[in-house]
Amino acid sequence: MNKRISPNFDYRDVAYSYAAQRLGIDNTPSDAVIKNASALAQKVLEPLREQFEFIYVHSWYRSAALERELCKQAFYQWCVANRRHFADANSWRDYLETKQHPLGQAVDIRAKNGSIRDLYEYIRANLPYDVLKTEFHTTVEESGWVHVSYVEGNNRRIFE
Repeated sequence: MNKRISPNFDYRDVAYSYAAQRLGIDNTPSDAVIKNASALAQKVLEPLREQFEFIYVHSWYRSAALERELCKQAFYQWCVANRRHFADANSWRDYLETKQHPLGQAVDIRAKNGSIRDLYEYIRANLPYDVLKTEFHTTVEESGWVHVSYVEGNNRRIFE
């Protein structure tokens, strides 16, 4: 499927996940997810693309199964912080409700022209967002990305 969700982003940008392919996890987004992703693309990613020329999507939609695989450590930390047991299905459900990738409302990105810090600062100063933060695998800035989310009509402008 090659359905456009904005002038420069399409269904594949939202749904593609190397991790899902590697793990054999279905990562097919629903129509509601595509609607959320389209709003994010139009309000945040398209203006960014005009400023930074090319935006590389590291991770966008994650099915609940994929989110569970990718966020095991974060889920465990959430359980400890919230005094919840990690083996309890209700804990996972409650944790998942705090996540925006499974809703298509969050994307992890990098820019062709500009550092992670440049991208972050531009979004913070110029664009609507719900949550904005940088994430790194190591202390080397180029190994990371900017996490930005957008919720139609309800952006809290939380930045870290």
